[in-house]
Amino acid sequence: FGFFIDQALMDQIVAYAAPFLPAGPETLLKNQLSSLINRPRSELSLGLIISLSVAMWSGSRGMNAFSYALTRAYHKEDKRGFFTKLMISITLTFGSYLILMTALFSIAIIPIVLSF
Repeated sequence: FGFFIDQALMDQIVAYAAPFLPAGPETLLKNQLSSLINRPRSELSLGLIISLSVAMWSGSRGMNAFSYALTRAYHKEDKRGFFTKLMISITLTFGSYLILMTALFSIAIIPIVLSF
């Protein structure tokens, strides 16, 4: 979030959200977003890398569990090694992420394009 907006845009976003928020959370939201925007880019980059790594690892563990469940459900023996399973689960996670982002992007952008 801090990569893409400046203080003026953040104030505008909070102003749009203000009618829907009580006074306390509005101030908290504005303070937290301001501190995020004013952080150095290196801190934001490190945080982004760490959070994306944790998200990919967690997602790949879910895909690995899904693969294991399918293998057990069909009474098959999984003969793949650890690294092969790991690469398959990471690839499936990344593919699922791309499909989800494409779907969300399509839902957000297609109505805007069609309105012109």
